[in-house]
Amino acid sequence: MSREGEVLSCEVKGTLSLTANTDEGSTVQVVLDKAAIASSSIPFTLNTHPKIDKATWESSGVLSIKGGKGIPLNRPVGVLRWSHSSPAAAPITVNCWAEPDGSGGQSLCLEYEARDGMELGEVQIVIPGVHAAPTGVAVEPSGMYKHQPESASLVWYNQAVSAAHGNLTGSLEFTVAGGSADFFPIQVSFTSKPLCPMSVLGVRGQAGDVKHDFTARAGPESYTCS
Repeated sequence: MSREGEVLSCEVKGTLSLTANTDEGSTVQVVLDKAAIASSSIPFTLNTHPKIDKATWESSGVLSIKGGKGIPLNRPVGVLRWSHSSPAAAPITVNCWAEPDGSGGQSLCLEYEARDGMELGEVQIVIPGVHAAPTGVAVEPSGMYKHQPESASLVWYNQAVSAAHGNLTGSLEFTVAGGSADFFPIQVSFTSKPLCPMSVLGVRGQAGDVKHDFTARAGPESYTCS
């Protein structure tokens, strides 16, 4: 992102991996909710692993290894990838105003805005260049802040950001002494559900349904405002 709030580039990538813990698990068929993926507001591009039976996947949303072969035991094996590249896919944006405060100091007013429908956790915005303890700190509507002199940064933290928490948008304002502070690049981190609505409807083996667990998680590899 630029400091003016413009998303310059955004790429979302994900992988579905299977880990088989038994011989039966190595040859299962995984049924995904393909309709939910197709109805997503983000048009993801999907690609299966070359060993996956593409015809079965395309016709019924079932992931299975070609020829009834199995996958190696006790290690994750990627079977499906998805990707999308568009500024509109950014889960959260940051808009910054840095300017002299009129008294020899430097002020920063930062506003974030999460995309409608997003539920973000552990949202942390790290602002560099804050060598001295900031003054006049104002936070709206929620969150905690902490000055970290060892890294010359100010950290603004929200445990959760969502419509339910009433904080899809928020602002932070402060002033530091001296007029040469460089507050960029600002780093943003968070946790969330995958933007691609990946859901497992069932896992089938030769003898019927197979007991399984499904874990979905997402987070930014790099999320920068400069």
